[in-house]
Amino acid sequence: MERNHTGIFTLPNGLTAYGNLRICGKNSALYLYSDTDRFSLTRDHLLITGNLFDGQQVTLIDCIMIERSSLCGPTKLYTARVFPHHVLIGDIKIQIDTPCIESINFSLQNMDAIFYEFDAFGTVRNTEPFKELLVEDMADMRKIEIGDCPIISYFCGERKILCVETKIGKIDVRHWPTNTIGCPVGVKISNRIVTTIDFDEPQTFESALQKYQVVRRFYELIIGREQPLTFFNAEINRKLNSVNIVDIYQSFDFDFRVWEEESKGSTIGPRDVLLCSWADSEQLARVMKNYIASDEDRRHSRVRFHDSLDFDQNYTVDRTIRAANLFDIFPDSAYPERQELRKDLEAAKEKARILFKDLPKDLERDQFLSAIGRIGSLSLKHKTRYRLSAAGLGKLFPDLQKVLEEAVGCRNYFVHGSKTKVDFIKNFNIVCFFTASLEFVFAVSDLVDQGWDVEKWKSNSPGADHPFGAFCINYDSEVRKFKKLLLRLSANNLVR
Repeated sequence: MERNHTGIFTLPNGLTAYGNLRICGKNSALYLYSDTDRFSLTRDHLLITGNLFDGQQVTLIDCIMIERSSLCGPTKLYTARVFPHHVLIGDIKIQIDTPCIESINFSLQNMDAIFYEFDAFGTVRNTEPFKELLVEDMADMRKIEIGDCPIISYFCGERKILCVETKIGKIDVRHWPTNTIGCPVGVKISNRIVTTIDFDEPQTFESALQKYQVVRRFYELIIGREQPLTFFNAEINRKLNSVNIVDIYQSFDFDFRVWEEESKGSTIGPRDVLLCSWADSEQLARVMKNYIASDEDRRHSRVRFHDSLDFDQNYTVDRTIRAANLFDIFPDSAYPERQELRKDLEAAKEKARILFKDLPKDLERDQFLSAIGRIGSLSLKHKTRYRLSAAGLGKLFPDLQKVLEEAVGCRNYFVHGSKTKVDFIKNFNIVCFFTASLEFVFAVSDLVDQGWDVEKWKSNSPGADHPFGAFCINYDSEVRKFKKLLLRLSANNLVR
């Protein structure tokens, strides 16, 4: 739900003004009021701080001045509307260039599907042995009457779920239960599964955010859908017996804390995710650790994949092109070293290079030289074939290599206008299958590199709520359609 705060705010130029802060996702805004027309923000001064009337302190980061105006009357009043990209509210203000963030705590909507700790909470089936304990527990306050059918629910008390030492710091996943003390309308135990990134050394806000995004991107890949935040804060300048905590809001984030509609809880279970602590916590820890360690090298391609993957299953030509291009922007470390050409081929390549090098410089000559330079390099078809083979997907998905080869041809048609036997517009269903295949092989082979057992996952009959589970379920029927299309095209060519 929308959050509103009022207080006194300080701009980079030193002006202090009364303000009303509205936190509402992309509609967030800071409304400022002053009797002095000194509202200004420059590219180098995008930080606004404030003291709220409820005692909290606030830092607004990457602010943009949207509009300024004045109201005429007995006393002239100047107003401004500012858009903040990030809002930090809590015990302390921060300076964006100062390493002060010790740890970040956050929770996503479907974290329980990954960390499916079934026995953490429960209800006692045989309450008879506990009746006397209930009476004794309240004896120092008052006498309570215990009936024939008491209901005793519990949290087992073990908060720790997973702890992994990673390149960016210690990642600690825990239960954060809360409960009411009870009243005539009932009693309640609620739980939030929270991930804490405990950095090895204090981070600036930007650096902490980048490291948090790596972990969140990993979770969203494992869950198979964009995840709204349900909890997000940072611990600042931690000391022996005290800690400063600030809640973090990002204006363009998917955040249930400021949405009108409330989170309805998880709709997916452990069979719908790629990894689950309940099934294999050691594998989950290993893959997470390795994924984070390799992210600096693979971040660009992973971010592109994450941005292009539409969990609502909306397929477009642009998505197909992006899916194929993922293999080109994957780092060289993901592929075998360039193989040396045979001596006769190398000699022919050099002769051709010299021949074209001596020609007058123009576009055609440069294109030929560029093509000659690529001889011996891995083509897109080579790259998709290698990633498929390296992940062992060929034996799990027969004919997938042929699908990928045709998918690259489809991409070349949409990018270069290359000749093709298939009318991809009339047969757009096959384009959707190509896109899903490219994305599947890219992401799965990446996870396999990090220690994921894809064969074990597939053998457990994954659910269709994850795009990769849906790919497995639909693969056989889609391949049959693919082969039928190729057979029909081949028959048409024979008739001609």
